[in-house]
Amino acid sequence: MYINTTSLKNRFFSVSLLVLILCLYTPAGFAQSGGPIYSEYGLNMRGSANIPYFVTSKGIRRTFTGVYGASFSPRFDLYKGISIGGSYELVTFTTAANKVSKLNYNEPVMHNNNLGLLIGYDHYSSETTLWSFALEGGKTWIDYTNLSCTEADSMNTIHSFNAFYLKPEASVYFFIEKNVAIGATLSYHFLTESFNPDLACLRTYKDYTAGELEGPISYLNIGFGLYIGITKKKKN
Repeated sequence: MYINTTSLKNRFFSVSLLVLILCLYTPAGFAQSGGPIYSEYGLNMRGSANIPYFVTSKGIRRTFTGVYGASFSPRFDLYKGISIGGSYELVTFTTAANKVSKLNYNEPVMHNNNLGLLIGYDHYSSETTLWSFALEGGKTWIDYTNLSCTEADSMNTIHSFNAFYLKPEASVYFFIEKNVAIGATLSYHFLTESFNPDLACLRTYKDYTAGELEGPISYLNIGFGLYIGITKKKKN
């Protein structure tokens, strides 16, 4: 049975974006009623399932399309909503036939493995609604697989690279249990490297201008998030 993955991704993106917009315009709003609310959990775990979309450069946007993104992040609440933590994220892109038509069989896959540290801030607008913001930085390891290299590409035996990245993120969660919440998440990744099609043996199948390869790689992630409180803080 044929499954239109592009249609599924577009629906996933649309639903995620709709949830985020509705959250922004919820009647309760961002304002907090009563006194400040802080998490009673010193350690919490967060995860997300996303669809990635390349923003820059034009060359990589014309070549790859997002498949999925998944992240895992332990965080430690320090003081009045301020937290620190770490994060691992796997983001995958592929080359569809409508983007590089000369690829008859193989569709090159681009894997992004991101490992970083973050600082965040949590704001409760109610006992059941949590707004979370974070700034993350670290290193990404990118490799290409399922390539269709020709003799012209034989000089190039390296099909991977690494770079540093910076990632601002915003999320909103709604608690369904005392320590479990689900919601929507939005993030933007900036990489310190530009797109090099030679690493994926793509120049044989697609022409690129110098302008299309200028600028750093960046992509948007939007999807669903999960929050789980693990250990409670010690009461004074």
